Amino acid sequence: MKLSKEQFKFRLSKKQIYYDVFVVGLLVTLTFLLLPGAKRIGDGSGLTISVLLAAAGLPAALGFLLAFRYGVIDLSIWAVMGLGGLVAAGLINAGMAPLGAFVLAVGVGAIVGAINGFLICRVRLPAIIITALVGLVLLGAMNWKYSQRTVFVPETTFDNWVSNIHEFFDATNEESEKTSASDEKEEIAVPPSITGPLMVLRTLLVFIAWTAVLLVLGIADNIIPKASHPYKKWWIRPVCICVSGAMAGLSGACWLLDMGHTPVPTRLVDGLTIPVAVILTGTLLLQGRGRTMLAVIFLPVAVLCASIWEQLAYPITIMGYSMGLLILGVIVLAAQWAYIRGIDKTQKARWIYRIACGLELLGLVVLGFAPQMEIDHARAFFLIGVSISAGGLVLISIGVIMGSCRRTDIVNKTYETNSPEETHKLGAKLGTNLKNGDCIALIGNLGAGKTVFVRGLAEGLGCDVRLVSSPTYVLVQEYSCPDDKHIPLYHLDLYRLGDPVEEFSDLGVDEMLSNGIVVIEWADRAAGALPRPYTQISITIDGPTARNWTISRIDN
Repeated sequence: MKLSKEQFKFRLSKKQIYYDVFVVGLLVTLTFLLLPGAKRIGDGSGLTISVLLAAAGLPAALGFLLAFRYGVIDLSIWAVMGLGGLVAAGLINAGMAPLGAFVLAVGVGAIVGAINGFLICRVRLPAIIITALVGLVLLGAMNWKYSQRTVFVPETTFDNWVSNIHEFFDATNEESEKTSASDEKEEIAVPPSITGPLMVLRTLLVFIAWTAVLLVLGIADNIIPKASHPYKKWWIRPVCICVSGAMAGLSGACWLLDMGHTPVPTRLVDGLTIPVAVILTGTLLLQGRGRTMLAVIFLPVAVLCASIWEQLAYPITIMGYSMGLLILGVIVLAAQWAYIRGIDKTQKARWIYRIACGLELLGLVVLGFAPQMEIDHARAFFLIGVSISAGGLVLISIGVIMGSCRRTDIVNKTYETNSPEETHKLGAKLGTNLKNGDCIALIGNLGAGKTVFVRGLAEGLGCDVRLVSSPTYVLVQEYSCPDDKHIPLYHLDLYRLGDPVEEFSDLGVDEMLSNGIVVIEWADRAAGALPRPYTQISITIDGPTARNWTISRIDN
């Protein structure tokens, strides 16, 4: 089980503010480009925008984001959405009140999430495979149970809710008549009879769920006990997966509220809106304290952008999937990847990445104008935007190739040192060539010089060498590098682990690698659990001070 180090309070730093500004700027720019086109959706009113902001899929997107932040791509959410809608519809048709049916739909989703969490913690398979299998099982069960493609509820199911909404607005109108002298103000509180009272209710319900998650994230740091080791909060990941299931169940119930019927799902991934919206929140970029809450804050706007893009972008579908959304997701991912590499001064190809990021953003802007044009002009803008973004992808590929070539100068070689000073210099030579996400596995007996070598790595990265010591008793040491490096160095020692494979999985190495470099002493004790690819350094003692160093890259 690989846990995350996410913490919930804001604490801006020079290393993270660059990411925050990029994500906010990208999302704001895309929103301003797409909002004019929203007038072509529905009646083009502010209510339409509010409905899109709080779409029925927002809770499921929220659950998907939370799970993703803790290392799980939850592919079961579409099946759980369908299950939530079918459970609510079945209970309503059996005579249960809608509110009770909705609560049980959320509960069933939470149970599926709990099953996912248990399996992920106990089964030695990637989380994405486990959630996909659970989703497929649910799909099979639902299609076996229901022969029809759609399950309806009686048209009078929500009449009481509609009446309550009208009574509320009638009371509001009466109050408005007493306090307002102008007819213009009296019209503000009209009953939403022509705009769909149930849709208004669903919008309110979704925003309540979104606000509740925000409040929990805001106070979580105060209720989570301050553990001696931040990676030992083992329960956070299963809880997030359970919440993901509950939110998907709520989305299914909200769909039933909107439409008066619910479909029986037939595909594991039933659309691209949710993953693309999560990508737009910058959850791949945002790291550190408070960034999960920040991504949650951005999520409704991201869902709005994805929904408008899907409906207004140049319509291309393959097997029912919007290729316009797929293109949007690829461009944003490429821009984020290029941005991360472009501001990393350890990257020799960083200027190529910066140009690539600029091209991706330019292509996105051109594509954003396309929905506002006539069909012929829109087609031309679409082709130009895609071509510009493709040029950015080519530059990114060149940067990756240059980085791979640079690494071949270091790995797959053997070195000899004859003193601690030479060992230190060898470590510094390797350290100057490391980048974000690199994992170094040190293998050697006691006294082989592993810690001396790590001091050299730290020096090569620009860290304070005086802080480097063996983490035998604390398991993990973190060394901060200068701000222009943007990468901390995590120093692990597995010597004292009782069950190295199991306990190593609890340390949260994936989270460390997402925003830093990891070097592991006694790595051979957990060789099967090490994240691939990694650089293995085997140390052989040839004499009192003579050492032989074999550096190789392990991909499989």
